[in-house]
Amino acid sequence: MSEQTKEAVQVGALAAAVAPGIELAVQAPISGKLQTVQDENGNNTALALANKGAQVSGQDVPGQALPLVVFGTPAGSGPKSNPGWGRVVRISTAGTGFDPFFDFGVDANGSFFINGPGSSPSAHVLAIGKGGIQPSTSAPKGANLESLFVDTKTGFLYYQ
Repeated sequence: MSEQTKEAVQVGALAAAVAPGIELAVQAPISGKLQTVQDENGNNTALALANKGAQVSGQDVPGQALPLVVFGTPAGSGPKSNPGWGRVVRISTAGTGFDPFFDFGVDANGSFFINGPGSSPSAHVLAIGKGGIQPSTSAPKGANLESLFVDTKTGFLYYQ
């Protein structure tokens, strides 16, 4: 079996596990250079693979599939002893043992959140509710509010 066939079988097996009947291939053995994955008809897809990376190149066109969608399990799902937080994606630097890291997700209240080390299911680094950033007058009674400032040159957030 040629290296190209092996790569096509590996990529195809992954695709078949996700969507049976779809055969995907790459032109050469997967290496350090990104190469576009082709569908069963030889057409380029939005996916490119390398041995240490992946890329999705898409376009947001109303009425069509989004460039990338990631589904996670809902917050609170899973065993009662260890329910999920609603985390969907973790970003970290390889070889650091996930220190530091940032998790992105949707919590049990439907809020988008970013977590980091020391976060919990209800204490996030940053959370934005379904309605976006709300005025302080809408905060629940007893909320621990801080003034928030944005450095318009760097985008960093600071509180007082």
